[in-house]
Amino acid sequence: DLRPFVGRVVELTGILAADGSTIAVDSLVQATEVFRASGDTSIGRDIQFRIDVPGASRWYLYAAFGPGMMPLESLMPFGSGTIWMDPSAIVTLGLDAFVRTWQGRLTVPNEPALVGLSVWFQGAVHTIPGPLKFLNAAKVTILP
Repeated sequence: DLRPFVGRVVELTGILAADGSTIAVDSLVQATEVFRASGDTSIGRDIQFRIDVPGASRWYLYAAFGPGMMPLESLMPFGSGTIWMDPSAIVTLGLDAFVRTWQGRLTVPNEPALVGLSVWFQGAVHTIPGPLKFLNAAKVTILP
């Protein structure tokens, strides 16, 4: 029953079908590390970001102009989670250390040509000695 998890960020483990169409779920738990973005915004306004973790960590913020899905466990021994953005066009926007909660913002330039553009953002955290863990992603569309 997935109803208790509706509207929540979860960590899912399972096996992805060879054709990528389905996942055989092994476990599903509420995530303890969560990334949030404030949602759609307008030119000249801010996008607010937040990362919550249970302890001390280092945060990373990434952006891309398209969605994607690249599970990391099989690709890199020092990575964990899934990149939910187009991996060919990821840009690192920032990184730093924090304890429990990091909050930041990015002001969208007051440029009409940006209206209608969708940007995918994703947070990642690194808690020593663990791997770099990619968290959930958020799509933000620029409005007038």
